[in-house]
Amino acid sequence: LLSVCLVTVGSWGCSGIYSGHKFAVPTEDSPALPESKGVIAQQRRVGVAVAAQNEVKEADVFYIVILNEAHEYVKYDKEAIRLIDDTGKEHKPLSRNRVRQLRRRYQPKPPIGFSRDVFSQRDERLDMGDRVSPLNAADLFTSTVMPGSRGKFYVYFPAKSVSSPVLHLKVAGIELGGFDEELTFMFRFEVQE
Repeated sequence: LLSVCLVTVGSWGCSGIYSGHKFAVPTEDSPALPESKGVIAQQRRVGVAVAAQNEVKEADVFYIVILNEAHEYVKYDKEAIRLIDDTGKEHKPLSRNRVRQLRRRYQPKPPIGFSRDVFSQRDERLDMGDRVSPLNAADLFTSTVMPGSRGKFYVYFPAKSVSSPVLHLKVAGIELGGFDEELTFMFRFEVQE
């Protein structure tokens, strides 16, 4: 068993063993997703659920689900999402090339229990079942979530959890119905040893 873990460490890091795990901090506006250590928030009938994907050692990775129960479509732009370190500096997501390199070594999976958490914790108004909105294959960054559907994706950032005990994930670039009405969600994560 130990030799299997050592082989894994040599290739990508032994999952779950390195320090620097990120856990979402629940607030009154964003209740906890207890099993996956994530949170969920809602504005204008649009829900956003997030959790850290703690198994990628070389980057800070977050799993995000956008739940649309509004009567309009929702557009989101992954490039508008920012990671804010404890000094207040905003960091852009990693480049597509860097993400491709990381994904060659590791295919991320949703955090354990995330789907159960989301379906048990979200508001009844966001109960749209399990329909995934089709993604626009021509546009890798901006996608659309139709009413009654959800969009899900990962976003990768430079590894700031190594030096910052507190991180904020700013989920911006969400437009409701193409009316230039942008929604912004802010989530706090604490880094634990």
